[in-house]
Formats: sequence, structure tokens, C-alpha cells
Amino acid sequence: MSLKDIQKLAIEGIAKLPFDTLREAIKTFRNTIEEMTKKITDLSDENQQLKDEVARLKGAKRTKLDKITITQTRSIPIDRSKLPMNAKSKGTRAVVIQDLIISPENTRFILERWDEASAHQSYESKLPEAYRGHEFGPGIRAMVLTLHYQCRITQKVLYTLLRGFGVQISEGQIGEILLDHSNQVFHDEKEAARCASIQKQGYQHIDDTGARLNGKNVFTIVTTNDFCCSFSTSMSKDRRSAIRALIGGFELKYMINETALGYMRDKISNRNLVRTLTKLSGKKLYTESEFDKEILSKSPR
Repeated sequence: MSLKDIQKLAIEGIAKLPFDTLREAIKTFRNTIEEMTKKITDLSDENQQLKDEVARLKGAKRTKLDKITITQTRSIPIDRSKLPMNAKSKGTRAVVIQDLIISPENTRFILERWDEASAHQSYESKLPEAYRGHEFGPGIRAMVLTLHYQCRITQKVLYTLLRGFGVQISEGQIGEILLDHSNQVFHDEKEAARCASIQKQGYQHIDDTGARLNGKNVFTIVTTNDFCCSFSTSMSKDRRSAIRALIGGFELKYMINETALGYMRDKISNRNLVRTLTKLSGKKLYTESEFDKEILSKSPR
């Protein structure tokens, strides 16, 4: 049944249609709605592009100024002694100038200290949370992380830059900022993006290449799909290392099921080991330490 045929029917007529015909009519409605929705979306996008083009032709500065956050406003009076006697005020004109201020901000915190003699207990006021456990403030730490990871600036160049600003810092301390455990939020964000890409794409490619870390030969393992590319470092490129790279930040766990036993029958010649593990098969998930302690340490070699 076509859409025109359906439109000719009154509501009561549609309700009296046979079930199969009614189902076909509903399918027709659904397809029509999907087509109209797509057309509306396309027209909306095209309309926005035309609006952006009109705004650009009228003057891009107006659009750019809307995105600038004004941090201060200064009024500059005119030298009225230089005005002619018959001059008249014509109001004001605003001029927006973008700038950055980079200057040292070194704070000496004075912490109060108290003692309770009878209990031999000492008390001290605490630093603000953003400063606790750090030699450098949140501004320097954020700058180092942003310039290194987002702008690809090396530690040596960062050292030269910060020293030029008057910051007393070493290359080793810059490395400590980059490896600080408080940066876990960035690792969590990376892992969340990787997991989302896997859910979206449904697969990962994996490859590895040799690398050097602290004077030792290691392997950089890369996992990638159309939406995300993730790198990890491993001391080897064996099966376990590949699985670790594929699961990312999740803990490696083990289960002795038929799939695992089938793999062992094909790959391992020690039949006593296979028979022992067959008796232990089930649905229990073992952590790595549990598997080593409860299974591997008790299995025949």
C-alpha cells in the first residue's frame, strides 16, 4: 500500500484494515518518517552552513569577538585640552585586544604548628589541596602536561622554556611531573575513549615494534580501529602481553573452560597437566595471583 493510498483513508478506515495490510501501512509510515527526518537534518545542516557563510561575508571579526572572554575593561579618556572648542561627544568605541600574561607566581605558605605535650601530638595547618605533595604549583604542572602531550614539546625544550621564565626546575623534575600518579585522571580518560571506540567499532587491530626504555629493549604495542589508537609498553611481545594491550586498563583474569582446555590439548604435550586442569574446569574467574597460587603451583610440571 502506497502512501497516497493511505492518505485517502480516514482514521476509521485505517483501523478496519486487515492485519497484514495494516502492518505494511505502518512500514510505509515508518520509512516515510525516516526519509523526512533525514531531509530535515540535511536541510538544517545546510541552513546552518548558509548562516555561517553569511556571517563570514558580513565580517568574521564579529563572530570571533563573541568567542572571546573579556577579563578586564579599561576606559581611556581623551585629552580634552587638545580638543577644539566646538567638538561634540560621539560616544565611545570598543577595541578588543587579546594578550597573555606569563609571570612567576611563587608563594610562601606559612603553616601554623601546634603541640599537645601530654599526648606528644603535633598539629599543623594543611596546604590547599592543589599544592599538597608537590614542589611546583598546579599552573606549572598543567603547563608541562599540556605542552608535552598536546603540543608535542620535548622535556629538554620544556626545561629551556621554564628556566627562561625564571622557574628553578630540572629536567628530572619535569619528568616526575609527567609521570606523577595524580595524572591518573588522564589515563582514565584515555582508557574510557579506547573502550568507547571498541564498543563503537567492535574490533581492534594490533601490532608491535621494538623500542628502548631506560637502556633496555622493550616493545611498543599498538591497538587501533577507526576511532582510537592506543600505545602501551611491554617487556615482551608474548601472548599475555598482547592480551594485556587488547584489554587496556582492565585486570587480566583466567577461567578454565572448554575453550581453554581445547587450546591446551592442541598446544601442550603434557597430558597429566591437561587431565588435572580438566578436573578444575568451571565458571570461576581467577585473578592472576589466584591462578598462580591455586592452579599453577599445584599442577604437575
